[in-house]
Amino acid sequence: MVTIGDFEFPEDRMYSDNHLWIFQEGSSVTVGVDPMGFAIAGDISMIRVKKVGKSMKKGRAFGTMESGKGVISLKSPFNGTITEVNPVVQDKQFDSIKENPYETWLIKAELSDTSELDGLMKTVAEISKWAKEELSQL
Repeated sequence: MVTIGDFEFPEDRMYSDNHLWIFQEGSSVTVGVDPMGFAIAGDISMIRVKKVGKSMKKGRAFGTMESGKGVISLKSPFNGTITEVNPVVQDKQFDSIKENPYETWLIKAELSDTSELDGLMKTVAEISKWAKEELSQL
């Protein structure tokens, strides 16, 4: 576990620079928002994601997260297809997601190419450096 300030980042996941965590199992991934991302966003009023079966394009939004601070695009760090949307998202139980960010994911997807995950932060050094920089901007 990497701890920066009040934020924890489990080492069994990869992280994108836009505060998504990715847990990989073969060519399948589970995607959620890390706690620092929720802190930056503030009080969440809405989370919308694409439906099951929809494609995800690397660098393009697969959903949005809305708060009093505005609308944040959830940009995919890979190409793939959404295979499952968490019912908590569909039921608009946003506090549950924010309270348990690593247990409460947004979507599951099938990757087009697992090598696309190579650019994500995986090591303690990478995660620590990035999280410290992000924390300094809060």
